[in-house]
Amino acid sequence: MAKCSKCNIAVTRAANVSHAQCAKCKLIFHLECVGLTSEDWIMLKDLNKTWLCAVCSKDMRVARTDSTPASPVPSTVPSTSDVHTLKELLKAVQSNTSALNNFIESQKVQNADILKSLDTCHCSIKENTDTTNALQMKVDSLIARVEELSSEKRLLESRVSQLQMTVEVLKQASRDKTVEIHNIPFVQGENTGDLLDKIGIALDVDVGEVDFVYRAKPTPSTIDPPRPPPIIASFLRRSTCDNLVARRKVKRDFSTRHIGWDVQENHIIYINESLTPYFKKLYGAARAAKKLNIIKYVWVKNGRVLIRKTDGAPVISVCHSDDIPSQ
Repeated sequence: MAKCSKCNIAVTRAANVSHAQCAKCKLIFHLECVGLTSEDWIMLKDLNKTWLCAVCSKDMRVARTDSTPASPVPSTVPSTSDVHTLKELLKAVQSNTSALNNFIESQKVQNADILKSLDTCHCSIKENTDTTNALQMKVDSLIARVEELSSEKRLLESRVSQLQMTVEVLKQASRDKTVEIHNIPFVQGENTGDLLDKIGIALDVDVGEVDFVYRAKPTPSTIDPPRPPPIIASFLRRSTCDNLVARRKVKRDFSTRHIGWDVQENHIIYINESLTPYFKKLYGAARAAKKLNIIKYVWVKNGRVLIRKTDGAPVISVCHSDDIPSQ
């Protein structure tokens, strides 16, 4: 029976590995006697490595420093220390492999969470897209409705404007037999009927058929001294009104002295067709344009404000402010 070359105790050749044999001297050793374990020996065999005892390892190192070539060995022969180093490296590799596997597993979990989150995001995006599309359809519908209502509004505004114009024309028509007599000073206790008769006599117009005559109420004025409010006279015949206006145009210097007033208090008397506030405003705007030399002629006839931009230009009946040229 072979004996261990270190402890000189018999070595049992069992099926399980319990001894090591030097690849050079062929001596047998107990694994524990040379600092090896069964796992170490199995690993050497698996790696196809040979093992040398301490003596042969020393001789191998000495032979390598000698000039005499060392006797060849089947392959690189690791020492016991090399085996331990390999063992530590193997453990480190196994540890790193385990850590790497753990990291891979954790990444798999994270990736699964990320995929789940992405699926959730995709679902949310689809829901939001559907909601947005539904809202866009509603907005488009509302925009179409707004455009429809805007069109109706413009149509109604046009109709209202036409109706307002019709009302203003009717109001003006109700004054077709009425004149306004301006610049006669107000006298306490005056009789406007007598004043109208004197004006008729002075202009040689029969003013007997009077519907009503009165002095208008004074209104706030920026002129100092303020102008006296006009006398409003309405007749039963349109011809009476027209005759008064026409005769006043002929008698350009017609004043209060012609109706018996003191010459020292002489005031020019103006007789005009009576205009509604709407047409008075248009008449004022037209006169302002005339002062700026934008138009040349402005006058009133039969309750209408008429303008002509230049000589030979067509006559324009002013019904809206837009009818007056701005330049």
